[in-house]
Amino acid sequence: MIQSEKKPVYLEDRVDAFLDEMKARLETMDESEFEVHKSSLENKWLEADKNLSEEVSRYLVHVRSGHLDFFISTCPSLLNFATISHIKIK
Repeated sequence: MIQSEKKPVYLEDRVDAFLDEMKARLETMDESEFEVHKSSLENKWLEADKNLSEEVSRYLVHVRSGHLDFFISTCPSLLNFATISHIKIK
């Protein structure tokens, strides 16, 4: 769900444009670039919260999204199984 003062048609067009752009980017991404992104995500997941506010914010993101996978970032080894071929759109 998206909340905005803009008309729904405009928002839908922007979401579609974003998805098209990401699809094109993923289709042209090579394995080395993908590995860089995986490494960055792993580093972000392993970074400790600097204070209580950061920790609360991290949990609130999950609560607000409705995806209560609070501990996915505690399993950076999950990234070892991901390859660019897993996400390429055919």
